[in-house]
Amino acid sequence: MFKFCSILCLLLAMCQPSMAEPIRIVAAENFYGFLAKEIGGSYVQVKSIINQPDQDPHLFNVSPSIAKQLGQADLVVYNGLGYDSWMQSLLSVNTLSARTVICVGELVNKKEGDNPHIWYDPMTMLVYAKALLGYLSKKDPHHQTIYRIHYQQFFRKYNRLTRFIHQLKPRTENLEAIATEPVFAYMAEALGFNMQGFGFQISMMNGIDPSPRQILEFQRRLQSRQVKILFYNKQVDSPLIQRLLGVAKTYAIPVIGVTETQPVNTSYRAWMMEPLKQVQMVLNEQRHHI
Repeated sequence: MFKFCSILCLLLAMCQPSMAEPIRIVAAENFYGFLAKEIGGSYVQVKSIINQPDQDPHLFNVSPSIAKQLGQADLVVYNGLGYDSWMQSLLSVNTLSARTVICVGELVNKKEGDNPHIWYDPMTMLVYAKALLGYLSKKDPHHQTIYRIHYQQFFRKYNRLTRFIHQLKPRTENLEAIATEPVFAYMAEALGFNMQGFGFQISMMNGIDPSPRQILEFQRRLQSRQVKILFYNKQVDSPLIQRLLGVAKTYAIPVIGVTETQPVNTSYRAWMMEPLKQVQMVLNEQRHHI
């Protein structure tokens, strides 16, 4: 019945007059752009500035073409929390534009100094999707029925991710793990992991050399096999990180890589599911060897 109603609403919406041009959306990060396209469909034109897995958002250099795109955009989306400060600088230059700006960090009530990797929090995209639906419906009321259908489709698919997290949590609750950076931290919190080595992680995230004490403590947790999983940022490499990965391998600590940028030709949900499936595999193997 719901499927029939959705199809009927879609057909009725398609009979309504179209906007002369698609709504122009510029997203600082591709995962925010991906969802904007998913909700907006053919009625939006989306450009994502950070769109390659090998791009480091912290070190990104803007160009005149990016500034031009922002000047022409109807909606600009960025992470905030100091993660994409270059975007905030660009937006402050042209304050006369009639564009709307969504800072996702503000949407989820985070503040400067909080961990900026908020897209690994399972609640963030739900909040952002609702904000997109509200904006698009107001900007283009003729197609609000289609936007709502797209939103409902997103919500049903996203539930598969949240269900998997709930199914996994009884096995990860209070399990000790460690990470080279707090990229996966919000997801780890959702899973109930007891994360270790935060001092080391914060130093690495801020581009500061960890102290000798932090390094030794990190190594000790690996060598004592106190932690069961090591998460690391695949987009950041250094001799120190390689050395710690080597220690983990020596002491048979499973290593799971995560990224800050959504891989090309994959969905946001598939991107989030990948490390979760790896966690599941690790837990299955550890149970097998008990």
